[in-house]
Formats: sequence, C-alpha cells, structure tokens
Amino acid sequence: MVGCHRSGTTLMRFILDTHPAIACAPETKLMGGLYEFSRYPQLRFALATLGVTSEQGSAELAQLVESIMGKYAARSGKRRWADKTPNYYRILPFIREIFAGEVLFLFVERHPFDTMTSLVEFFDQRVGVDADPETDRISRSFGAGPYSWARYWTEVNESIELFRHEHPEISHVVRYEDVVSRPDSTVGSIFDFLGENMPEDLLSQVFTAPHHLGMEDHKIRGTGAIHDRSTLRWADWKPERIAATWRLVGPLAQTLGYTPDPAAPVVPVS
Repeated sequence: MVGCHRSGTTLMRFILDTHPAIACAPETKLMGGLYEFSRYPQLRFALATLGVTSEQGSAELAQLVESIMGKYAARSGKRRWADKTPNYYRILPFIREIFAGEVLFLFVERHPFDTMTSLVEFFDQRVGVDADPETDRISRSFGAGPYSWARYWTEVNESIELFRHEHPEISHVVRYEDVVSRPDSTVGSIFDFLGENMPEDLLSQVFTAPHHLGMEDHKIRGTGAIHDRSTLRWADWKPERIAATWRLVGPLAQTLGYTPDPAAPVVPVS
C-alpha cells in the first residue's frame, strides 16, 4: 500500500489488517532498504561472477521479503500479508520487478490541501529528528511549509499515476474522501480487487480488532470510528492562498477529481 504521507494510509492499514485473511503491518521500510542494497555499486556485476543473474537476484530478494512478511502473517493467524509504506512510491518498478509482477498495489490518494495541512502539522517540527527519509529530503530541499509539501504531494502522486497507468491490472486507487464518505462500497471494491470477500461486520471492527504497534499515525489509536472530520480542513484558507497553491498542485489534482472549491472539493472520477 502506497500513498503520500498523511493521505490516510494508516486508516487503510487498519481496515486491511482487520480482514481475517490479511495481516497488514505498520511501515516496514523493508523493500526500501532492499532497493538501496540492490543499488550498491558493482553489486550486479559481482553477483554475475558468482553465477547469479539479475532475475535470480530479484527472486532471492522476493524470497527474503516473503519469508519475513509471511512469518509475520502466520504469527497473526493470517494467510496473506500487506506492507503499508508510503515511501515505496519511489521504487514501484523495483517492487514489481522482484516479484515478477506477482504483486498487487493499492494506492491511496487525498485532496492535496488536506494532505498539506496535515503534513505541516506532523513533519515541520521533525526535520532531521527521527525523520522519515523522504519527508526529510523534501524539507531539506525546499524548506518546511506549504510549498515544500505541495512539491512532495505532486512528486508522490505523479509517480503513482505513471505506474498505475502502465500497470492497471495490478493497481487499484482509493481516495481517502471516498473511504470516509461511503466506506461500505469503497472498501468493498478494495477487497474485490484483492480477491477477498468482505465480512459484513468488518467496518464495525476496524478500531476494536488488535493491530500491532509500529511506525504510523499514532492518533488513530484514539479513534473509534471512520469519520470525515479530517476533510476540508483548508476551507478557511484565504482565496489568494487557495489560488496560489492550486497553481502548484492543480494540474495533477484536477485529473484525480479534486477541485479548489471548498463547496465541492471532490468530483466523481471513472
């Protein structure tokens, strides 16, 4: 599961993890670390001297991931695993490669203005202090504040859009706004994509089912139900700020079904 930080991936992780067949872990960063390993200078040449082809090397990495995550799922009494790590937006082709296409991608999108508002609150005071590597890179490159997070939101969702249009058969997009406004049908479509039936009582158990602690938005631990109170937090922005920010994110946001109008911020998309 991949999406911009503060776009609702933790909520989606709780929903997936509530399913009796799926263990969705907190952020593992596992494949991000393996990606850096795979890019170690001259590694592929050195492996070739050992008789290991690129395809065999990828298969070995996939087996390592499967071993770690499969055991995690087994300890949870589940038969499938999911990895929720927002950073993976930069390595989507790598993940597809090591699993030889036998992998499904769930992408989470959220209105850029709500995402940016939450990013400012959550990350602007954490630059260089136990910081996520991607958000720290953005902050150091563009400075803290709305401009920085507008660049980040665009970078993440451009990567997702490029990948999912190239690989529609293994990609499914869910909007945060749809999850909180019509959870039954939206979540149902997710499990259809994953090839799993959705238990009738799943949504009522999302916040009572046990979920392992880890890297996540810990505020969710105080949440008791899916709600839409975290939408339209930008509704009181001045028109000048809305217009200026929309110039940065608007071209992509519009294709995703978002608008800069607080009265109608989301429109249906096919």
